[in-house]
Amino acid sequence: MKQQFIFLDIDGTLIDYDMTLPDSAVAAIRQARANGHRVIICSGRSKAEIYPYIWEIGLDGYIGGNGSYIEYQGQPIHEQFISADDAKCAIDWLEQRKLGYYLEANSGLYANAYFLDSAATIYGENTPENRQKVQAAFPHMIYNANLYRNDLNKISFRLNCMEDYEAAVRDFPQFAVGLWGGTGHRVEFADFGQKGVHKAKAVDILLEYVGASLEDTIAFGDADVDATMLQHCAIGVAMGNAKDSLKAIADYVTTAVQADGIYKAFQYYQLI
Repeated sequence: MKQQFIFLDIDGTLIDYDMTLPDSAVAAIRQARANGHRVIICSGRSKAEIYPYIWEIGLDGYIGGNGSYIEYQGQPIHEQFISADDAKCAIDWLEQRKLGYYLEANSGLYANAYFLDSAATIYGENTPENRQKVQAAFPHMIYNANLYRNDLNKISFRLNCMEDYEAAVRDFPQFAVGLWGGTGHRVEFADFGQKGVHKAKAVDILLEYVGASLEDTIAFGDADVDATMLQHCAIGVAMGNAKDSLKAIADYVTTAVQADGIYKAFQYYQLI
């Protein structure tokens, strides 16, 4: 099989929502790269959330912030930020509504005073045990920093109710406002993203940089934010734990993350 460019979402695809990375996925990626294929993670996470255990798998590239930042073989090739004025307006609005939020930049993740308490409730009550779960999920979160910044890829915030999301869409037409679940399919967070930024566009930017063709691409995902990438690439693979809406548009549905979904799909497409 000729060289393929493999684009992997992280949460719910490469790792499960308990932050567990299957050994089989690591083995599949390493063997695919040894066979001459290129593996690029393509995630909503900023670079500050790509922790060492992910880099240590061995990767050829990284797309972060759903496409706002791209690097290939350690070389940054694309980056765009939320303007400082738009970031300030969003932060002031979130503070006024007393919503917990964090700012996503390659330099770090920066949380406001409400974030830890509000995020703890995704696990149930706001208890010390659940706050510890949040701290484990975001081990390098920075608190008490200056939150007015000009280097942001995205801003994520905890929803108290769906009206928070509806108000964000209404009040901020300059943003692409998305929804996501911190522990799986249940909607728990929203984010302010940059309009015109998405995973499919990022795939094109990276392919143009390396001189590769879209016909040599395979994309893996589990959530609605992955849909543009799965439809755009030559082959789109949905995880067994993916939303039904994503499975419906996929070319192939593999097993769930912890049921060796990456490994089995790599075998199916003869990448390993």
